[in-house]
Amino acid sequence: PGYVGADIEDFLERLVIKTNGDIKAAEKGIVVLDEIDKKGSKDNGDVSGKGALNSLLPFLHGTTYDIKYNGRTYQFDTSNLTIFATGAFTDIANKKTLDEGHSIGFGISSNIGSTNEDVKYPKFEIDDFVKYGEMPIELIGRFTTIAQLTGHTKESLKSILLDSNISTLDSEKNLFKKYNVELEWDDSYIDAVVDRAIELKTGARSLKSTVENSIKEVRWEVMSNSELFKKVLLTGNTVKDNLDCVLIDRDGDVFSLKEIRDALEEYEKQKVKVKKREG
Repeated sequence: PGYVGADIEDFLERLVIKTNGDIKAAEKGIVVLDEIDKKGSKDNGDVSGKGALNSLLPFLHGTTYDIKYNGRTYQFDTSNLTIFATGAFTDIANKKTLDEGHSIGFGISSNIGSTNEDVKYPKFEIDDFVKYGEMPIELIGRFTTIAQLTGHTKESLKSILLDSNISTLDSEKNLFKKYNVELEWDDSYIDAVVDRAIELKTGARSLKSTVENSIKEVRWEVMSNSELFKKVLLTGNTVKDNLDCVLIDRDGDVFSLKEIRDALEEYEKQKVKVKKREG
């Protein structure tokens, strides 16, 4: 209530739709309340957030809602739903660590995080959500289990890059194939991408942005002149300078993207000089 978007009833209706109208099956469904830590936070100015949290109390405890499906109204009992609430809860981490005499964030001491792991938070207890996170005890107390995830390690980030079926690198590789160009990378590139992601401390999201920034210039070059090239090689230096990557043309000759851009720049300068002389 008070938010633009769906109400609780709308989500329950979606569960019923997923079960093709089988209310009993829908009542055993799974509901995820994402970013629940943002509701009622003073830092993001959410003045109606507390009301939204309080409106969830009967939903979590178990009550019935009137929902519509195929023109009929049904009673939906939430007592048997499996409900998850997720969030980063960075406010709790910051306040708790400061309260305990630690620090967190960039430049943190080794007992909180390390260069081989993403941000590492202290263990949360129910009281921490109330004391530091401004979460109503009536709400947070209805969740019987706290599952706290660890930060990413270098190995877990490498696995996402190399083994995941939604890897950003695989997407780029498939794009290059459409232009009959093979995209390759060496171990130093993977290590550099992962190191950069660890520095940014935003988890797996950092992988996509880092890969995107390192590859955007050579992608443009290939899309503009695909008939000239057959292979692109990314190295660790490419992450630092996205012009520092290797292109191999159809004759097998090897160039760096920086060399190509420098040559084009020089060519454009010569064209300007010739035009001036002709003028």
